[in-house]
Amino acid sequence: MTSTENLEHKDVSFPPKHEEHRGVVTHSHVKKERIDYILDKFIFKPSDIIVATYPRSGTLLTQEIVWQIKNRKIIQPGGDYGPMMTRFPFIDIDLSDLGLPNFLELLESRSEDSYRLIKTHMPYRSIYPRIKHVNKIIVVYRNPKDVATSLFHFANSLSAHHEGWPNNDWTQFYKHFTQGKVMYGSCFEWNQEWLKL
Repeated sequence: MTSTENLEHKDVSFPPKHEEHRGVVTHSHVKKERIDYILDKFIFKPSDIIVATYPRSGTLLTQEIVWQIKNRKIIQPGGDYGPMMTRFPFIDIDLSDLGLPNFLELLESRSEDSYRLIKTHMPYRSIYPRIKHVNKIIVVYRNPKDVATSLFHFANSLSAHHEGWPNNDWTQFYKHFTQGKVMYGSCFEWNQEWLKL
C-alpha cells in the first residue's frame, strides 16, 4: 500500500475517511503533521519507557502497571495522581481540540534528567528507527480474536458519539479487520513486525 493510497470504501468500518501515511493509518485525531513531527523531530531519550500496543490489546492496564512500578515510592491508598493521559501520554494523537493538553509538548517539557512514560500504537516499521536507542520498550500482544471483538465494540461505541462513524455489523467489521482496513492497519502485520524487537 502506498502512503497516498486512500483506504476509504463505501462500507469502510473504522475509522471513516482514513488513509495510510508513513505506515500509520491516519484519522481525525492521528494527523499527518503529527506523525511527521514524531518521526522526524521528536527526540526520544534512552531513559524513556515506551509501551507499544495494537489498539484494544491491554494498553491501559499495562500503562497503569508500569506507572505504579515506576512510582511505587509515592503511591498512597486513595491517592489521585491525575488522568493516565497526562501521566503516560499517548504520542500518536492530538486531542487539543477537545481541550486536552498537547501530549508531545507535555513530554518535551519534562526535565532532562527525568524518565518519560510514552504510549504508542505505531507500527514497528514506522517508529523503530526513531526509538532503537531507547532502553525500555514494552510490547503487548493480545489474541487477535479478542482484539477484533474489543475493537468492534469500541468502534460501535464511537459511532454513537461521532457523526460519520458507521455502526457496523460483525460480518462487515470482521471483513475489514482481516483485511487491515481498520485503525492502525492489520493487527496481524503489527504483531509480526514488533516480533523483530
